[in-house]
Amino acid sequence: MEIDLIGPKSVQALNGICLALIELGNYTGAIGYCDEAVKIDPEHKWAYNNKGVALENLGNFTEAIKEFDKVIDLDPNFKLGIENKNITLSKLEGNGTKVNTRE
Repeated sequence: MEIDLIGPKSVQALNGICLALIELGNYTGAIGYCDEAVKIDPEHKWAYNNKGVALENLGNFTEAIKEFDKVIDLDPNFKLGIENKNITLSKLEGNGTKVNTRE
């Protein structure tokens, strides 16, 4: 049996591992799997979204917002990406950080 390491199923699997690691609190590990998924499919909005969630959980709000912006660029109607960006923006502003958004 041959395994397709660059097809759509592998992207889904990598993103699934990313999500599982987020659920387990292994945010740094999750980021690596999200990165691998987008190397294969640079338009995989879920991988960018999940990477943003992992970054936000690590307290890296600015980088998380950049990932959510990628999600919104790919799908301007993706409600979860928009909500995640708004949540992260409010956390960033709550820290007294001046926020420059492109919207």
